[in-house]
Amino acid sequence: MNQHKLILPPRLGLRMWWMSLGILMMGLSLSVLIRLELGTEPYSCFILGFSRQLHTSYGNAQLIAQVLLFLVVIFFGRNRIGIGTIANMVCIGYITDLGNLALDALVPGSTWLLPVVRFGALVPAMAVFVLGAALYMAVDLGVSPYDAVPFILSEKLKKVSFRPVRMIWDFTFMMLGFLLGGSMGLVTLLGMLFLGPVIAWLQKKMEPSLHKTP
Repeated sequence: MNQHKLILPPRLGLRMWWMSLGILMMGLSLSVLIRLELGTEPYSCFILGFSRQLHTSYGNAQLIAQVLLFLVVIFFGRNRIGIGTIANMVCIGYITDLGNLALDALVPGSTWLLPVVRFGALVPAMAVFVLGAALYMAVDLGVSPYDAVPFILSEKLKKVSFRPVRMIWDFTFMMLGFLLGGSMGLVTLLGMLFLGPVIAWLQKKMEPSLHKTP
């Protein structure tokens, strides 16, 4: 009698823990970046503009946009879908909303206007975001629809490498965000140019320890 066993990825529980931590880090750091008003990474710039046009929260707008992109991934890149895909789609935006509520309650609004606060908190917030993004990708439990589409495009456009595809993708959403009224600034421009390569480098550094079997 044949028995079919469900084969789970190695160290699934630990990898889900690291994935959850990465998503939490990304959501909370985004709430700080929004308050600093120095721009956010390109996709969040788009979501901020999108949320203003829809008159809804960042979390609701992020979920709507990710669901639309998810439809593309279902048809053209199902191998990119995993539990991390769903967690990213559903959780990051609402974690950011909760972070915004907490910051509004704990930190006076005028505090964010102080140059020492704006520029002093910028590097730590960006560092937390980058580390969180690298962590959630390194566990290899699926990537967000926004991150998956550039991979799909680079596979379809065989003569074009991934890096220029990702930069064009980020530039497109940065400009859409600007046109919709999103927060565009120094962080947005730097994110478009350097965020992808830095996250990819950190991801490769993290993967060996996260995937190592006991």
